[in-house]
Amino acid sequence: MFQSARPNSQVYLFHKTDDPYIEVGYISNSPIARPKFPSPLGALNPQQEMVVDLSVKVDNASYNFPALPANLDIADTYSNGENVVIAMSRDAMNAEILSAKQKADDIVKSYDKNKALSAKYNTLLQKINPEYAEKQEQQLKIEALSNRVDKLTDAVSKLVGTLSPKTD
Repeated sequence: MFQSARPNSQVYLFHKTDDPYIEVGYISNSPIARPKFPSPLGALNPQQEMVVDLSVKVDNASYNFPALPANLDIADTYSNGENVVIAMSRDAMNAEILSAKQKADDIVKSYDKNKALSAKYNTLLQKINPEYAEKQEQQLKIEALSNRVDKLTDAVSKLVGTLSPKTD
């Protein structure tokens, strides 16, 4: 748990960016648990959520993680404008990375299904919306004409190449 972390305790940082990476760092402060929302009732409200502020050192970089849940050993938070998961244990971090991988795998697996759905929606739009159908037909004609022009350009280039005098 974050509240029982001590200076020099090892932590894992999983940076959830477009190019995700993981770092191992060490806590550089002594976290002190405090109420998440100071209340005028103070100690009269024992159910109040407690948080800690952690500072983590990784090589020459420092990260500050304010208001981490004191009773957890893993938290999804932000540092320097990027989404970071901080974990006290390798097992908790392993589970987080496996979860992120599963989400990515699910998206990849859904590609063919969603591509087919897109084609079906396109057909439905063509049936219900004549302007949409006309626009799609025009787009197909433009693509066909573009392909023909490309083929004619290649053919003319070859013809010019065979007709031009060779210089030795």
